[in-house]
Amino acid sequence: MHNSAIAHLGCVICHRGALRLHAVIHWQTSAEVQTGITSCAYCGATFPIREGILDLLLPDSLAQLNLANRSNHLAPIAWGYEDLWRRRSLALLSGRPFSNEQELDLVSRMFFSSLPPPAQEGTKLFLDLACSTALYARGLARRLPPTSTTANSTEIIAIDNAWPMLKMAQAKLTHQPYDTIPISLVRADAANLPFLKGTLHGVVCGGSLNEFNHPQAVLQELTRVLSPGAPAVTMSLLQASSSMLQSWVQSAISNTSGIKFWTAPKIRQMFQNAGFRLLEEQILGIVAVQNWQAL
Repeated sequence: MHNSAIAHLGCVICHRGALRLHAVIHWQTSAEVQTGITSCAYCGATFPIREGILDLLLPDSLAQLNLANRSNHLAPIAWGYEDLWRRRSLALLSGRPFSNEQELDLVSRMFFSSLPPPAQEGTKLFLDLACSTALYARGLARRLPPTSTTANSTEIIAIDNAWPMLKMAQAKLTHQPYDTIPISLVRADAANLPFLKGTLHGVVCGGSLNEFNHPQAVLQELTRVLSPGAPAVTMSLLQASSSMLQSWVQSAISNTSGIKFWTAPKIRQMFQNAGFRLLEEQILGIVAVQNWQAL
């Protein structure tokens, strides 16, 4: 957990105070905390940093997980997610060749093309929401130019509620570190984000809108924490319409796992109701990649 990222985070209990580093038990590097404690500057609540990951997930959040969410908490699922499933999934779902790098190129192009010019000097803070193994965070970091001054730095925070996924993300970051663009890993609830109002400058979210128990609550939470004009690039799965077999499979998945599928107009309505404007959309089979702007 990068020490510099902690000051950008807010308390998930009182939603009024910023977090601060309260105690360090072990430093991973001179700038990263391996084990320690953070606390809220307003209410005094404390949250641990364990194995380099800041844990802000409240106990009652785990009780609300659907089956799809719970599967992400299994170590074998986390181990095979990116290298076995994610590498092939979009090609299967879109019906055309679509590699991880092509997806990251598309998402990054949308994201960077709609970033508003900086109004003033300061840290740009980006979020990879429901990050799994932080594929999008790493993709953005590779495509961001290195920051040469602390006055105009960039940090990426990757959030997920599944500890095994974050551990796998950490392993991948260790194997291929992005020293010029710090990526910090945080365990938290997508419907209770650890940021004060308007502090985020952009968010990416790949394939998780379908899995959220309360997607509209998550979108409202994003509206709260994003600054006006900030981009939100999402990849979602659409409701199948042309294939009876696909429709039957999706219905069975939805009934057993809690994963939801919507039409493209329904997704547009959900985001617009939460306070977003659609800037760009690409639909590839049942895969929708959409670029939204917080109003």
